[in-house]
Amino acid sequence: VYKIAPFKDVIPFSALTRENLNDLEQTIAEYLPEGEPLFPKDYAGILPQQYQVSEIIREKVFERTYQEVPHGIAVEVEEISPARQNPNMCVVKAIIIVERENQKKIVIGKDGRNIKEIGQRARKELEVFLGKRVYLQLQVKLIEKWRERPDIFFRFGYGRF
Repeated sequence: VYKIAPFKDVIPFSALTRENLNDLEQTIAEYLPEGEPLFPKDYAGILPQQYQVSEIIREKVFERTYQEVPHGIAVEVEEISPARQNPNMCVVKAIIIVERENQKKIVIGKDGRNIKEIGQRARKELEVFLGKRVYLQLQVKLIEKWRERPDIFFRFGYGRF
């Protein structure tokens, strides 16, 4: 390895077993310049709020369905707005998009159990992310082969970042 480039350190590391992770982190930290943080601690990044909200909901779908639903789902956030009667509350309306009817049934679950649990888990995380109480309204919609349609693919925020 030293013949390829003049490396200062070489740390064998396994992403699979995480062997030597601490050594790798320590070595990287030694070479990083010291200075003030570039961003405030509460900085959420450059991704739009709607995209981040959609990814939180999408993550909860995967957690609840235990990989029964392949990654062929998307979440379209239709609205993020303050609640009319309560300024300390936020209304989030989102649609979970699936490609097949059986995926829709899995996401909704028997007697609506899955969609209820997805909503509860997502709402908790969204309240932390948005910094206020959240009223979350979820729908599940079937759009066959949506990933093969560029107009829909980009509308859901994919391929932009």
